[in-house]
Amino acid sequence: MKTPKVHIYGLGNVGYHLYLLFKNKEVNLGHVFSDYVNDLGVQVVKKNKISEISPDEFVFITTSDKAVVDTISILTSYTNNIIITAGGIHKNELPENVSVFYPLYSFSKYSVIDWAKVPIFLEGFSHNSIKFNVLLNQLQLRHSFLNSDDRNKMHLAAVFVNNFTNANLIAASEVLQSYEINKFEHLIPILSQTVEKVLTRNPKDCQTGPAIRGDEEVIDHHLNLLSDLKEEKELYILFNKYIKQKFNK
Repeated sequence: MKTPKVHIYGLGNVGYHLYLLFKNKEVNLGHVFSDYVNDLGVQVVKKNKISEISPDEFVFITTSDKAVVDTISILTSYTNNIIITAGGIHKNELPENVSVFYPLYSFSKYSVIDWAKVPIFLEGFSHNSIKFNVLLNQLQLRHSFLNSDDRNKMHLAAVFVNNFTNANLIAASEVLQSYEINKFEHLIPILSQTVEKVLTRNPKDCQTGPAIRGDEEVIDHHLNLLSDLKEEKELYILFNKYIKQKFNK
């Protein structure tokens, strides 16, 4: 079977990396729809040109989650094969002709993505599974099927792992900058160690620090150091409380 033509609607972080993936895998790529000029070397077509989409062609929607539903209502008149990439939208909110292709990963425009390591969660491809399987075979991605309830929960867990972890790194950077200590790079080894440990052990078995030891003297000292950093102090108190409750300290 001939590889179906694929379009991308939106050129955010996910859309850009899908574009690179499709180009690398020599997918039959149609248009990238975007109303914005980009400096990424991607030739785009204005979104008002969607009438050029044929009913049997795939369209990957890579807009923000809040724009997905409105975008679907616009595209439904032109294609029967709409695919969203959002993790937090339930299939019950979507028309029957919409499927889900959710890459559980953090995408930044200028980062290099090894798609072989990215888990892809699929849902709702029964009506066009033959054509989509042709595309999947060409992409050679690590994929599995997951219903919306479980995908939404995976998305929630991913927010803790990625977004909140990065927020903690921002807090760490703010602490060092407030004391004019420009040595954030010295935190990278312990950050790497933290990740490496949970590859083989339960995260709960890896917890260390003054809160789990019940070392109130160290905690009080840290709170004093954070006296001029209100937001970081609130985070420190919150995380210590969480750890103490989890370990009954």
